[in-house]
Amino acid sequence: TPAVEDGKLQLLLQPDTNAIAGSDTSTRAGPELKAMGPLSAFMVALQMAFYGGIMVSSPFILFFVGQFVFPALRHKEKKYLHRSVLVGGFLFFCGVAFCYLLLMKIALSTSALFANWLEFGADVWRAEDYISFVCKFMLGMGIAFELPVVILLMVRIGVLDYKKLSKFRIYWVVINLVLASVLTPPDVVTQVLMALPMQFFYECSVFIAWIWYRRDKKKEAAEAAAAPPDEPEK
Repeated sequence: TPAVEDGKLQLLLQPDTNAIAGSDTSTRAGPELKAMGPLSAFMVALQMAFYGGIMVSSPFILFFVGQFVFPALRHKEKKYLHRSVLVGGFLFFCGVAFCYLLLMKIALSTSALFANWLEFGADVWRAEDYISFVCKFMLGMGIAFELPVVILLMVRIGVLDYKKLSKFRIYWVVINLVLASVLTPPDVVTQVLMALPMQFFYECSVFIAWIWYRRDKKKEAAEAAAAPPDEPEK
């Protein structure tokens, strides 16, 4: 298509091209994006600037939010917050890359296969709808990858622990699906594709919290054994 050949939207169109090529051999070049209204091209540019700005500035947003609450924290909590900001920024971009390189292709190929099954065809899509879908999905997945950082930070500062997380697991399944529906475009495929990694992250967080819980208990037992016994009162 002209959009792909000229390279104007090649980066954002790449998952689309791969997905359509995998689902329909007659459209190897990928779908053609169409401006269906007088302001469509303008809206596409605004969407790319808006969502791109959020993605690029997300580590700085985390940093300034951390700076806002930093004075109210104790020394130990400040150390945990510093680490969380660094790890959170890294995980955000990991989530965006994971969505772009893997999940986006699955979501678009499923949509294309379903459209072909209904004999609608998948060679022409609305430009603003496609760009909005891609940007929202990548942004939502980046936010989803922040889940273990948030949970484990709350564990370290004492708000949550292994037992609370284990009891809350059954409720998290429902909350997970609700969050996935909010953070993704309104379709079942992307909701499930986001809910599965979020559930995996929750289980990993529970496991890490359990390891920390056992380590702290062993440390407390060792300190109690090493401490001198109290002298009986005379």
